[in-house]
Amino acid sequence: MEVLKDLARVGLCLTLTLATAHSFAETLPAASATRSPASTSDSSTTISGFADVGYSWIDEDSFNSGFRLFAGSLMVEHKFQDSRFYLDLPIKWAGPLDTDNDGIADSAATNNFDLAKEKAQLYLEHKVGEWTLTLGQFDSIYGYEANDAADNFFARLAWVGINVSHGTHNGLMLAHQRGPWSLNLIASDAVGKGSLGNTSPEYGGMIGYTQENGYLKLGYIEYSDHGDPMRFSEILLGLMRDHWDLHLELDHVDQVGQQDDTQAFLVSFTSQANDKWAWGLRFEGTSDYPGTYRRMDQTAGLKRTVNDHLVVKLDYRHSKSQSTQGATESKEDSAALSAVYRF
Repeated sequence: MEVLKDLARVGLCLTLTLATAHSFAETLPAASATRSPASTSDSSTTISGFADVGYSWIDEDSFNSGFRLFAGSLMVEHKFQDSRFYLDLPIKWAGPLDTDNDGIADSAATNNFDLAKEKAQLYLEHKVGEWTLTLGQFDSIYGYEANDAADNFFARLAWVGINVSHGTHNGLMLAHQRGPWSLNLIASDAVGKGSLGNTSPEYGGMIGYTQENGYLKLGYIEYSDHGDPMRFSEILLGLMRDHWDLHLELDHVDQVGQQDDTQAFLVSFTSQANDKWAWGLRFEGTSDYPGTYRRMDQTAGLKRTVNDHLVVKLDYRHSKSQSTQGATESKEDSAALSAVYRF
């Protein structure tokens, strides 16, 4: 009973905090107009954010099961004519670490938050005709899923997205858009998680063709992993219809001159039953060229749209990994219930 009371208090405090932030965001443009001498009719400031909270369960892993702050973020955007400023400050629970997965915490659990320690963004953007120049730290253009699970259909990010294709870049990006065709060129340092989050520098790009009912994108990037030259190539394909979407991601990581390649795939299918309910299936797998490691994940998800600001998600995932070097195989079942509120 005491636990239920505590949870009710936490929920009330979170609701009040979000309501206060929402009210502040609505009044900010008027305040900006009076305080900033550069403010004109071409200028606008927007504050937004989200909270992604819920409960996580992992089979035979009580250490990583329990109530969780999955993610959160506070975002500030300012536009003036063809220029744009963007700041994204992610929030994450600074919980205990169990790096060797033995069920014993490496550090004590706290109720503190980590602010902007992972996936943070700060960049400037300027448009000249059909070209857009971005300078700073920004989300990667690679991978089907976005860096934040709150921006995706499923409650949790795909394993492939976290470990193969995702990251952020600290550098320069030049983008060109003409009709359905797009071109992105990147020169940057690699930061963040994933196989792209290694020793800098990195150079790459992506070309895409996008229409209302589908898209095709081809990506490539070269980088150095502790002195070893690496190549990452990717194919993204999507089909969108009135009531369902199908997305495919194919990745290949090549260590130049070595027989140590990694292949990965992700297939995501989602269907909208009505204006409130939707369901989805996700299949993903990773393997290396020598055949020493393989992993497969299957996820089933349910999504409920409560209102324009609140969405509830439920995921169930089955994972299976195999290492041929030690002839070992492991299986894991997990589930997550998350509530995402945006303002």
